[in-house]
Amino acid sequence: MDVKSNQDLENIRDNLVRLTEARGSGKSTPESGPPSEPTEEVVRRMKRRRLANAGVPARFLGVDRMSIDPLVWKRCEPLLDGGPDGVFLCGPVGCGKTHLAVALLREVVQGSIRFLSVPELMLRLRESFRDGARSSEGDIIDACAGCDLLVLDDLGVEKPSEFAVQSLYLVVDRRYSEMRRTVITSNFTIGEIAERVGDRIASRIAGMCRVVELQGEDRRVR
Repeated sequence: MDVKSNQDLENIRDNLVRLTEARGSGKSTPESGPPSEPTEEVVRRMKRRRLANAGVPARFLGVDRMSIDPLVWKRCEPLLDGGPDGVFLCGPVGCGKTHLAVALLREVVQGSIRFLSVPELMLRLRESFRDGARSSEGDIIDACAGCDLLVLDDLGVEKPSEFAVQSLYLVVDRRYSEMRRTVITSNFTIGEIAERVGDRIASRIAGMCRVVELQGEDRRVR
């Protein structure tokens, strides 16, 4: 093989390396053209998958802000600015609290997110004490306390016990101390939460969340 052939091989090899690096970095190349923007359908699927991975129930995976009262949404929007303030959503059964909480969660595109109902949280914590449990109590509390945005759904619906109150306090107190954004939904007001689970939890919720009270009839009953 002559020198010219060797040089041709080197040129081909260099071109392949540049092409591979350009594709890996998302840069345009003469062969591939500029990277295409994801379609609206692709974005929608990505958001649904992100919500599902965060623990959002299937019924709420398709919700978005379009069905939310603009005035209510505006009161919740500071949550999306990246600051430490959360939102406490309270109101009667079926008025759309969970719907709104998931719609807010859907708008968050950066950082770790997690959705968990308080009864489910208590169930997982109790199961952590069983032989062969895959997660310890500390693991579960760390996961809830450490994510960037947490939705705690249906606070107060479970009959409070000493164990439930202590566990809930650990989660709320750590999120309060570390200034992490939290969305909490409840059928009860802050005052009623204090009566059910104690002043320490209610005080921290009031200190880290903007209270947004929802009105309306049960949307599940037609």
